[in-house]
Amino acid sequence: MAVPTAVAAPVTYAKSAHVPTADLTKFQPGNIISDAAFFNSSTMTEAQIQSFLEARVPNCQSGYTCLKDWYDTSRTTTADAMCGAYSGGVRERASRIIYKVAQACGINPQVILATLEKEQGLVRHTWPSEWRYTIAMGQGCPDTAACDTRYYGFFNQVYGAAWQFKRYANPAGTSQYFTWYAPGKTWNVRYNPNESCGSSPVYIQNQATANLYYYTPYQPNAAALRAGYGQGDGCSAYGNRNFYNFFTDWFGSTQDGQIAGLFSSGGQVWLLTGTTRYRVDAGVLSLYTSALGSARPIAASGLTRFVDRGPATEYIYSQARDEKSLLQSGRKHRFVNCAQVSLWGGDCATVTRLEPDVYDRIRAGGDVSDFARTEPGGNMYQITGATMWRVANMQHLIALAGGQQPFIGVMPARASSRFSFPSRIRFAPGLPIARVGSTQMYLATLTGKLHPISSSVARELGLGDTPTATVSGAWLNGFSERTAVSWLLGCESSVFLAAEGGRVRLVGGAPEGSSPTVVEDSSCSALGNVRREIDGPVFVRSGTSNEVYRLLGGTFRQIPEGARRAQEMNGNRVGPILSMSPTSIRDLPKGPAYPRSGTTVMVPGLPGKYLVDGGRLLLVSSAAISAGGIRDAVSVSPDTVRGLGMAGGELPHFIRCNGVDYGAGSASWSRVLTTGGSSPRVLSSTACAALRYGSPIRGEVFVTDGVNLAVASGGGFLRLNDDRAAVRAAGGAKPDVRGVGSWYFANLPQPSTAVRDGDIVSVPGEGGATVVSGGSRLAFAAPGAATDLALGQSRAVGRREVANYPLEGAVGVLVRCGSEAYVAGQGRLHALTQSAVTGYTVTALSDAICGRLTRDQRAPDAILLLRDRASGQVWVGTGSGKLRAVAEGETFAAANGGREPTPVVVEPGTVAALR
Repeated sequence: MAVPTAVAAPVTYAKSAHVPTADLTKFQPGNIISDAAFFNSSTMTEAQIQSFLEARVPNCQSGYTCLKDWYDTSRTTTADAMCGAYSGGVRERASRIIYKVAQACGINPQVILATLEKEQGLVRHTWPSEWRYTIAMGQGCPDTAACDTRYYGFFNQVYGAAWQFKRYANPAGTSQYFTWYAPGKTWNVRYNPNESCGSSPVYIQNQATANLYYYTPYQPNAAALRAGYGQGDGCSAYGNRNFYNFFTDWFGSTQDGQIAGLFSSGGQVWLLTGTTRYRVDAGVLSLYTSALGSARPIAASGLTRFVDRGPATEYIYSQARDEKSLLQSGRKHRFVNCAQVSLWGGDCATVTRLEPDVYDRIRAGGDVSDFARTEPGGNMYQITGATMWRVANMQHLIALAGGQQPFIGVMPARASSRFSFPSRIRFAPGLPIARVGSTQMYLATLTGKLHPISSSVARELGLGDTPTATVSGAWLNGFSERTAVSWLLGCESSVFLAAEGGRVRLVGGAPEGSSPTVVEDSSCSALGNVRREIDGPVFVRSGTSNEVYRLLGGTFRQIPEGARRAQEMNGNRVGPILSMSPTSIRDLPKGPAYPRSGTTVMVPGLPGKYLVDGGRLLLVSSAAISAGGIRDAVSVSPDTVRGLGMAGGELPHFIRCNGVDYGAGSASWSRVLTTGGSSPRVLSSTACAALRYGSPIRGEVFVTDGVNLAVASGGGFLRLNDDRAAVRAAGGAKPDVRGVGSWYFANLPQPSTAVRDGDIVSVPGEGGATVVSGGSRLAFAAPGAATDLALGQSRAVGRREVANYPLEGAVGVLVRCGSEAYVAGQGRLHALTQSAVTGYTVTALSDAICGRLTRDQRAPDAILLLRDRASGQVWVGTGSGKLRAVAEGETFAAANGGREPTPVVVEPGTVAALR
């Protein structure tokens, strides 16, 4: 961690007694301080720390509080991988905080004091500001950014810095984050935050030196070393130089504490570590000499400075790293916790406690695992609870350990004697095994079940197709044989297919009619990795082969058209087709192949005949088979069409293939330009490819049963009266007619837009509305005639709809219903005598039209008398097919049998047409 004072040299304080004694020619950038000195938390008591501070600053300037008199409130912390628990207190003295943090975190309090001085000069300062206490250790204060407020305060600074010093070693339970100054390697260490000042390679010899560089990542250059405590040049940095100076001047050599390791005196071997010693007896002597080398001689008087802690054990502990380890085979193997220490025959209360000067010299081996031997080179066992299961071989042990070979320690007899040893061998769940003399492979579960498995299924699961252990029958005592592992597996609340070297999760569960092999959840993860998930039908093939199979009904069924048809069976979604080896494809349990798309089938138990259309069945009438170029039906079993959707509906007269519309007829499908308002059925490309096709139809679509004609219109087929009607429907040309059977013709759908007697219709190109009357259509003789008759609004229709009704004649307001003549006005019929209409054209209307008109109840008039709705002028018939204007005061009662006729109000155009 870089700190703000990494570059600036500390201020010299006049009242701070200090005698420089450090020899900077002995400064080693790769070994600034030994691990023994850095992590020795027993160098000073609380009282000694207080005395030291008082000696540095006997008198503080008035108005200021110096470090010897500083108090702070500390907080309680729980133990973690870096520090032990710290019990907080109100108004704790600085010396007490320094001592308690040193003990909790396993840091030399002298290191803390030297850091306080090199960061903020607090040890010797006689007039320190409160800000110096706020960032006392420079913790959380990088050179290139503002300080982190989380670390403000004297206690937070001291505890945070000590915690950080321990974190740099990446202790057990933390990530391997701090690696760029790892000891035992050469690193380029810069001289200054300014990169242009350069760097030089430094071989970092120990963790303590690495800690100092993590905290302040610069080494002093030659100018800084020559300057002692003074200024160097523009590329000098002083943090680690000053730390070395202060520590050496105040406490002596940074390399003290090297009297550690194995020593012999008077025939007894001793383990010296920190200020303590352990007696190394014969039972553990080889363990320690393998780890630390041979014992060196030491005078008996040299042992007196070390406190005797009794005999050494193979269970060692580093307070600095808070690690408990097993000493074996010349290496230390970490325990997870005290429960594991106890499991292996140790006791955390009596472990051999080593300072970093010894602990860190022992090479690290693998952590103590759940696997052990009871004697060197003996059988291997997996520990579960109070049971030790014999493991078949190393391959199975590695699989049981999660894929990495663990440390397999030799458990002392005093520990292993407390376990039970079942006779059943332990095999890894996902590794195939076989009996001697048999080719049948099995998967063994941890609960004593044997599942037979074929080499093909094993291969697709990624388990290999050869046994990983071939064992005698005795090794399988205690196992019971169960259901064979099939291509479908059921475990962990899911269904999986063995494919692509692992397991493929089937989101929708097992396909219809398929039953998975139920496997224990504890074995599931061992049966290959989950390669992917699919939601839909299950299709498989070998590599990129077009030979595709679908899993359904417990078997794999070939799809004749391959990948394209598989997509159609998946609702035209591009779904995955799983890959299997050719051998696996060969070994799959096969069911009946699907009928080719475009095949017409009959299925026992199902009414009618069906066209196979990709992934569905379309109902087809017998007559439609010949009408639409569909091949004769073949009889198939229900299993053959299992999985094909039955909700496809009925095959209509019009279909769409690859975006093009076709119509049925003459035993083929003809391309059409119009479907007459019918919605074509979209068929799959594979079904379309199997149909028969004829010549295209250029205009309207006509069909005949040999006697009758019909044209596609209004979403159905309009039956035509005769050949002339067909010509009219074709726009005057000869129609292109396709033949169909009589039953098929009779069952063609009726059009929704059929024209009926009495309808008012308008046809493009005819110039106006017409009325259907009987078997023909009548044009309106005058623009107002339609209004006078009030037959309703016209609707637009095409020429096909009116093909049965030729345009023959016109109709005005003078009409005949049955034998009676009438004049129409404002939607009412007024009866006239024959004499009144003599000389005029009277159009006979069909009963359907007459029935829609309202008739006056008065007696027929002998006079044709009309009033122009717009002008009000009254007109009278002349008897010669014309009208004359009625003069004012003129009456007609005499001519009308003594009764004055009432004028019929008509549209102006009607009057004009009759004049």
